[in-house]
Amino acid sequence: MQREIREETGILATDISEQLCLGLVYDLAMPHAELCFLTRLNISLAEVKQRKPEDSEIKTLHTLQVSRENLTHFILEKHGNISATGEPNLLLYGQLKYGAAWFASVTSSISNLPSVK
Repeated sequence: MQREIREETGILATDISEQLCLGLVYDLAMPHAELCFLTRLNISLAEVKQRKPEDSEIKTLHTLQVSRENLTHFILEKHGNISATGEPNLLLYGQLKYGAAWFASVTSSISNLPSVK
């Protein structure tokens, strides 16, 4: 996993202070399961932006000042434009940080959004 992080972001194993498995998700569009992780770093955002990826899989690295409101807004605004496993990863992170009621509220709001194809 750390090799993939390094290849896609340039972040080194020594930059990582903690990794926590948030859960298992299933991609319906390209059928396969993936584990979602929270990776905490011991380097600043400025240092992350200085890192050079080894490949070009990630086109744009977006940052977000995380709050309950910002995370909710980001997920709902970007729904359908986040990778198939990226959105569940954000939802699982939100559940960890803000609880089951937040998770239920946001997933309910997503289910009421128009379908994105």
